[in-house]
Amino acid sequence: MEKIQKNKMRIIFLSHLFPDNYDPSGGIFNLERIKALQNTGCEVEMIAPRSVIPPSKYFFPIPKLLFVIRYFLFFVFIKKEIIYNDIKVHNIKWTSIPKAISWLFRLKLLHFFAGKKIKKIIQNFNPDLIICSVAHPEGTYSKYIKKYCDAKIIVIAEGTELLVDPESFKGVDKIIEIINKNADYFVFVSGYIYQAISKKFEIRNPVIIKNGYNSDVFKYIEAIKNKEKKIFNLISVGSLEHIKGQDLLIDAVAEIKNINLTLVGIGDLKEKYEEIILKKGIKERVKIKGHQTQTQIRELYKDADIFCLPSRSESFGIAAIEAMACGLPVVATKVGEMPCLIKNGINGYLAEINSVESIKKNIILAIETKWNNKRIASEIEDNYSWDKWAKKINKIYYDN
Repeated sequence: MEKIQKNKMRIIFLSHLFPDNYDPSGGIFNLERIKALQNTGCEVEMIAPRSVIPPSKYFFPIPKLLFVIRYFLFFVFIKKEIIYNDIKVHNIKWTSIPKAISWLFRLKLLHFFAGKKIKKIIQNFNPDLIICSVAHPEGTYSKYIKKYCDAKIIVIAEGTELLVDPESFKGVDKIIEIINKNADYFVFVSGYIYQAISKKFEIRNPVIIKNGYNSDVFKYIEAIKNKEKKIFNLISVGSLEHIKGQDLLIDAVAEIKNINLTLVGIGDLKEKYEEIILKKGIKERVKIKGHQTQTQIRELYKDADIFCLPSRSESFGIAAIEAMACGLPVVATKVGEMPCLIKNGINGYLAEINSVESIKKNIILAIETKWNNKRIASEIEDNYSWDKWAKKINKIYYDN
């Protein structure tokens, strides 16, 4: 009887991080999480708050009119309810304003514009568990949910809102206080982010549940990676923004002549990076590709020798895990899960954060190392999966 009850657990997922027609790669990890929960027998629905105001990066320092128009057109045609990859998604419109003005007040803005709709969806679905992906404003929204729903609430700290934003905006102590008071568990996706936050704040009921990867797509690629070659192919996957550190990687590659680099991703720094590449005279060696599906990325890995993660900050680093699952060694900065995962000379090398010289040094080490690619892939396969993630979420709910 107990097993039947477990298979019928009902879950609401609340997060603005979820793929859509505007950004098909945004929040894809939440898509994978929900699919894994469904595989355990859970019934899951998604509430995705969508801000009708474009991000401030489209207006400053130079207005990007085409991006703004495309963004508004997306909201003209967006449907309130859709089925996305067999997941029922409730698209909830709300009006947010730039974080510099509203970071602490985003919770109240979300409640003002979308509170009634969120409440109606939750009460109609009657969930056993609510998972809020992103600590603020989704996680802090537990303050309102607790007033009309007795479901357990799990808040996942994805990273930026606790690792990066507090450096620019005040009030993170208030955010932690609200979550501690209203959420049943505060989940951290890596020991790195938990240690960073727990040094400053006391966290009630913290749990570390490491992210997984799509093992149906990212699998070991049988290829001869260690044969003698003159040119080495590097690849890096991530949104083109300052925090991801592609500028550091471009500078490093410019100083290593026998390297080709492919950058995969979209973002507001694309034009800037293209200018840097042109100025440094490495246009023939460094290519920027736009959005690629997971299958397309896997195909790109077949021609790659090394994956690079030059981020200035990461909560986890799923892209690196995916690359390693395909057998690629990784040169990464000491962020997210990387210090726990990477063993120098075994599956990659660790570089210092925000250091072109360190990234350059470790890329050179990587191209000089003979790698056991199958071993690299096997370690990922044995230790990381969304199925493991989903089982741990189930365990939190049923064991407590």
